[in-house]
Amino acid sequence: MHEERDAVRREERKRLARDLHDSVVQHVFSVGMQAKALGGMAPRLTDLLAPRVEAAATEVTEQRTAR
Repeated sequence: MHEERDAVRREERKRLARDLHDSVVQHVFSVGMQAKALGGMAPRLTDLLAPRVEAAATEVTEQRTAR
């Protein structure tokens, strides 16, 4: 009985870990896509703002792909 409970707990932890991993991966992918879109919009911004927006978008995109 105690072993069954432990097995159920282990399986639940594994499921939660998979769900958390999948959720984080989806969020990181979304942030990366938004950063790319923002970087593509940067050239249409004012001269003062464009370099800062492009730099921020590049930094986020690079962080997403760094491992």
